[in-house]
Amino acid sequence: MDFSAKFFIIFFAFFGSNCFANKKPLKGRDFIPNTFKAYFKQSYKSSLSGKEKVTKGYIEYFYPGRVRFEVTSPDKTIFVSNPQTTWYYNAPFIDGEPGEVLIKKTGKMVISKFFDVLKAGLKDNEFYKVKNKKNLYEVNFSKSVMSEIGIKKSILNFKENEAVPKFRNVSYIDLHYTDKRIVKMTFSKIEESLAFAKSRFVFKVPENTQISK
Repeated sequence: MDFSAKFFIIFFAFFGSNCFANKKPLKGRDFIPNTFKAYFKQSYKSSLSGKEKVTKGYIEYFYPGRVRFEVTSPDKTIFVSNPQTTWYYNAPFIDGEPGEVLIKKTGKMVISKFFDVLKAGLKDNEFYKVKNKKNLYEVNFSKSVMSEIGIKKSILNFKENEAVPKFRNVSYIDLHYTDKRIVKMTFSKIEESLAFAKSRFVFKVPENTQISK
C-alpha cells in the first residue's frame, strides 16, 4: 500500500481550509469534553474491491484543535495535529527501512474540527441540525461545513437512552461522506478529562524517516 493510499484509511483525513478558524471557542458547552482518549475499531467498504476494511487504534483529543489519531492494526499510521502544524506518519513495513511523514500547516488538512464543532452539543446550531431517535442522534451538517469536511451527516449511537446524552457513552459513530462512502467507528472505551501535555500533539519524527512537505 503506498503512502497516499494508507492515508485514506484515516476517516478524519479532511482536506480543505479551516472553516471554523474564525469562530470563537464554544465556551460553556460540554458534550465533547476538553480532553479524551477513545479506543476504536473502524470499518468501511473498499471502493475498489467492495470488501470490508477494518482498522483499530485510538484517538486522543485536546480542545481546541489538538488531536492524535493512531492506527495500530493492521499497519501503523499516526496523525498528529495542533493549531499550527499537522503530521501524517507511516511506519516502515520492515525494521530498518525508512518510514514516511508528510508535514503541513494546519488548515490544509483538518482532523480535530469534527470534534471541535460537536462541542456545540446535540441540539440544532449554526453548524448542523439534529434529529433524535431514542439513543440515536442524526447530525446533518450545514452546506458550509459539508464543503469543508466532506461529510453530509453523522449518526451517533449511545449505549444508554439518556435525557442528556454523554459522550463517554457513545457506542459508535457512522460518518456519511458526500462521496457516498460510509465509515463506522465503534468505540470499546472512552476516557475523559485526561491531563495531556501540549507536547503530546507535537510529532517527533523518528530517525530514518522520509519527510515530505
